[in-house]
Amino acid sequence: MLSDNLWNFLKIKELHNARVSHNFKILNLNKAEMSKIYREWMFYIYMILSAIFVIIFVISANDLLFHYNGFINNGLTFEAAGNWNYWIFTLSLIFSGIFLYYTYDWFKDDRFFNEIMNSDSKSKFIKNMRELETIARKHGPSYEERLVEKKSAWKIRQ
Repeated sequence: MLSDNLWNFLKIKELHNARVSHNFKILNLNKAEMSKIYREWMFYIYMILSAIFVIIFVISANDLLFHYNGFINNGLTFEAAGNWNYWIFTLSLIFSGIFLYYTYDWFKDDRFFNEIMNSDSKSKFIKNMRELETIARKHGPSYEERLVEKKSAWKIRQ
């Protein structure tokens, strides 16, 4: 009797483990797939983080420097943080600068990539091939596909 109960328990446990591992296999993305997803959404992530840190910087700067009551009356303040507000101010300034630079750099690369891709000059395309490949690798699969299509249109070896 005990062995039958143990056997049934082990069967149920095995079925449960199989279901759990199957669910994790569905949700499990390998590193390359995550990298593709990240590269596709990188610009939006940078924009959102830039906006968040700029807002935090403005609120913190108001608390430390300007003391505008409009923010404080609406509850947009870090006064409860006390002396930590200086750290919030400094870190938000640094991180907003970093993410604004990343956003600008991504936008600059995107504009350069589109300018060269829409150009009718094959020599200009070939001259900037290394930069285009670097930008396509940084910006994700859609840019890589566009580069491959343009290479095949110009009949350039991969």
